[in-house]
Amino acid sequence: MDKFRRGLEKARTGLPMIRFLSSTCTTFGQNNSLPTDLKRFLEEVGSDPKEARFWLRQFQNQANDPERPFAVLQAGSSILDNEKAMESLCSSLSFLNRNGMPTVLVYGPDQGHPDDVFIQAEQLQQQGMQLVDCLEKSCHATTRAFCGSSGILASRKSHSRTRAVIEHVNADPITWTFRSGLVPLLTSISIDQKTGVVTPVCSRHVAIKLSEVLKPMKVIFLNDYGGLVDDHGKVVSQIKIPGDVPGVSEQSWCTSDVKRQIDEIATLLKDFSNNSTAVITSPDNIIKELFSHQGCGTMIQKTEAIHRYKSLDEVDVPRLTKLLAQSFQRPLKPDHMTVIQEYLQSVYISENYTAAAIVIHDREKCEIPYLDKFVITSTCQGQGTSDDLWNHLTQDFPSLFWRSRATNRINPWYFIRADGSWTNGNWIIFWYGVDKPKISHSLVEFAGNLPDSFDPIAKHDVTMKSENRSTTSYIRYV
Repeated sequence: MDKFRRGLEKARTGLPMIRFLSSTCTTFGQNNSLPTDLKRFLEEVGSDPKEARFWLRQFQNQANDPERPFAVLQAGSSILDNEKAMESLCSSLSFLNRNGMPTVLVYGPDQGHPDDVFIQAEQLQQQGMQLVDCLEKSCHATTRAFCGSSGILASRKSHSRTRAVIEHVNADPITWTFRSGLVPLLTSISIDQKTGVVTPVCSRHVAIKLSEVLKPMKVIFLNDYGGLVDDHGKVVSQIKIPGDVPGVSEQSWCTSDVKRQIDEIATLLKDFSNNSTAVITSPDNIIKELFSHQGCGTMIQKTEAIHRYKSLDEVDVPRLTKLLAQSFQRPLKPDHMTVIQEYLQSVYISENYTAAAIVIHDREKCEIPYLDKFVITSTCQGQGTSDDLWNHLTQDFPSLFWRSRATNRINPWYFIRADGSWTNGNWIIFWYGVDKPKISHSLVEFAGNLPDSFDPIAKHDVTMKSENRSTTSYIRYV
């Protein structure tokens, strides 16, 4: 009992603490350490300066709510016990907060054990001080850190040996830290203000519960492996929910603990916007995972299911027509759907009609199916929906061809996915899965003679003023 009291006293007296660090919390455009930050950014991400600024501004523009964090970041015991990992963590945490992307760190044990309250309270106190000291070395003048455990309420049934259940997380102290320009460090231990009962809790569960309240853009879980690892030791780059979950659950590397974590994240993301994602990565890869397409960890993302139809009778045609008109910013010709009905092979449409692809096949004139339409709404840009839709096409059609106006700004995205192309100045005809020149010639002739689907020509197909666009911006557009 004496040990318990001493542990409780340490837990109470050690938290919260506020320390003045050495960095100014500013936006990217105002950041006095811009040259250093940009240099580090380019070293880790490997992009050009324009793309670096593009990514940073993308996140800054979306993280402009002073009470909504850019990210909730969770670090367990293995990260905190590793000096190098802690340095990488604090460096990234400082970078994000310094560049206008406020992030809260939840730290503590991976599991909360009922027998070692005293030990865990003492460890958490030491780790909190180490984190603040480490952050001080990562900054450059006046950012302050708030380290505390207030707001977590957990309970365990009487005499239960199971893990504590988190009943409530009060986010008010966290939102206060953001308004005050502080970097919040939240300890995963529950102290009941009425009874004084100290309860160790799992830091991952605290991060999830806090994310339910704060709705951050990113939820980041750190481990020693850089993500979820398959049987060959390779990091699984992406899991899309709900579509990938059944297949992943059957893999031998998906242990009961891994499956539980995936299920917890899937449940969390259900109420999030499609812009929000969860990431499992290592401390030294946080920046690369967040700010590059290739990433460096396991990204778990909510995506819309994509359905395949064989007939327009199965489709909400007015809704599909509206999607096409909105995406191309021009009305579809009134008879277009009637004309393609005879040759229709497949229509792919996302659950909420935010993406669609139409494939037709005139067997008398052409051996290869033709991709008549491929559209993604602006709300789905950068969320991987275009890749999902494209994967459905390539799985179902070994060969395919399509055309796009030479001035279409998403042509770089098409070039990446095509095996070949030809242009006559007005149109670019793309194809994949075709290796015979004779067939390629017939594809070009067929596509070049097709009438326009829209009248007048779609706005995004008209000649544009010359401007520099990076490949990343094209991909983000789609």
